[in-house]
Amino acid sequence: MQEKNKKKKIISNSYVSKSIFDTEKIAKNIAKNAKVNDIYCLKGDLGVGKTVIAKAIGNFFNVNDNISSPTFTILKSYNLNNKKIKKIHHFDLYRIKNLQELENIGFSDYLYDEDSIVLIEWPEVAHDLLPNHYKTITIKKVMNDNSELVEDERLIMYEEK
Repeated sequence: MQEKNKKKKIISNSYVSKSIFDTEKIAKNIAKNAKVNDIYCLKGDLGVGKTVIAKAIGNFFNVNDNISSPTFTILKSYNLNNKKIKKIHHFDLYRIKNLQELENIGFSDYLYDEDSIVLIEWPEVAHDLLPNHYKTITIKKVMNDNSELVEDERLIMYEEK
């Protein structure tokens, strides 16, 4: 008997955020559906709101620590008081230049931590190490009809495979 190839369903949503409050609300809505071993790749230009998303996800899980971008430490881990998800591992790979650097810090071990979720800012350098089940949150600044940036407005695109 031949088994049918099942295609994974792709879920994709786009949101318009007009403020940091809106961005936090969108992130918390995404966090409501988080499961153990979820990996969230946070993409976007410098200063677009990736860390705002990470903070809001942490706040959803009642992280007591001040969540900030781990630009210089590369990784911050937060313990959770949650029945299923016990930790959040938050990476900022902005300064990472190659896969060897990721291997040196044990990056892959965190991806498969059985009781955690992983947030990765600047995930592009790690693409070849990511499992197929990661989710992507892309944040873009919004331009008006005159090609001028609209202050505080963002387009947030969420995709999971």
